[in-house]
Amino acid sequence: MVLSPQGLYVPDLEHCSNCGACAAVCPACADDIVDLDNSLGSSVATLVGYSRLDEERQRSSSGGLATRVLKSLIERDDVDAAVVATASRSGTALFEAAVVTTPDEIQNAAGSKYYPIEFSGALRELRASGQRFAVIGVPCVITALRRGMQRYPWLRDQCKCLIALACGHLVSTHYTTFLAAASGVAPRDLREVVYRRGTGTRGAGDFKFVATRADGTTGEELPFSSGGGIPGAVWTARLFTPGACFRCADLFGVDADLSLMDAWLPEYLEERDGTSLAVVRSQHMQELLEAERTAARVHLEPIAPERVIKSQAGAMANRTVAAAVRRLEAGGERLPLREGVRFRWQRMRSDLSNRLFSGGPLRQAVGVRLVLTWIGAYRGGLRLRSVASRLSRPLRAFLARGGER
Repeated sequence: MVLSPQGLYVPDLEHCSNCGACAAVCPACADDIVDLDNSLGSSVATLVGYSRLDEERQRSSSGGLATRVLKSLIERDDVDAAVVATASRSGTALFEAAVVTTPDEIQNAAGSKYYPIEFSGALRELRASGQRFAVIGVPCVITALRRGMQRYPWLRDQCKCLIALACGHLVSTHYTTFLAAASGVAPRDLREVVYRRGTGTRGAGDFKFVATRADGTTGEELPFSSGGGIPGAVWTARLFTPGACFRCADLFGVDADLSLMDAWLPEYLEERDGTSLAVVRSQHMQELLEAERTAARVHLEPIAPERVIKSQAGAMANRTVAAAVRRLEAGGERLPLREGVRFRWQRMRSDLSNRLFSGGPLRQAVGVRLVLTWIGAYRGGLRLRSVASRLSRPLRAFLARGGER
């Protein structure tokens, strides 16, 4: 797999063997449709909770439950390794899928990464080593692995656990490029990013995007949901979104043994360190979580499945449209006019945003200006004059020091 100019991973056709494996397991190539009436899938339990260990909860995005589960799998010798998203060692991308084998490595990988992650290198490493492993990823990755387990005996034998992170949609690498530029960090200078740095002063949704330059200095911190909320506004508008995400109805990762997500419910929003929701689909995961609760390493309590679905209400609306689109393509249902227009408009502007950022520094600088101006109009709460004033510093930095990563 290689990164395309649009900032998304695509098959490397120069080295393609025409084996058909990628098309056979990729959810975007399949005809099946997620049943939204049972969008959580077949579940053993639905839970709400968090890690009781301060390091795990405070350094994680939403309660630390994912970190605790992965550590527990290693500590109990259920697996030899886990595949997680970490900072890239190759330099060609900011993040990559890596094989980790210790609780400390899992802790160091904690935190959200809104960035394309490529898994083939990690899977090749695991096949060669013969290690038992767990994988944590977004629903499309989990579904592809589940289908791969049906196709390849080695994968079925070695992969012991699949953990899904609920996903409204993915984004290309250009989402990060744009946010870094908007914060005053040129792509050529970008070394690392933190997407959800908590401030510790408000509730669970009070976090910021922070970009760091090669010299260790940081750009302006961009709040997600307050004080302008540029990262959140771009996300909600579904800019930089892959085309396949507009046809994906699997929000919760129905093929996973365990699905985890933020508890975006009123009663948990004041929890500054975050809270996780969990959909448990295997007895193994149920037993592991109960053991962690008994050992006082996690706090867990039951929650109604309907509350889990409600916590992701905004994303569910998009998934409803996606399911209708899939049915339309199958010839079974017509998308209503209003939803159809909205769907095409979202896809068009997302495709345009990725194309704008696929060129050189000048083209990307124009893209930054256009996106920020559009976001100002989109949100309504940001006046265009205010948005324009924000542009001067990041654009000067972008053009003066710019360049593609």
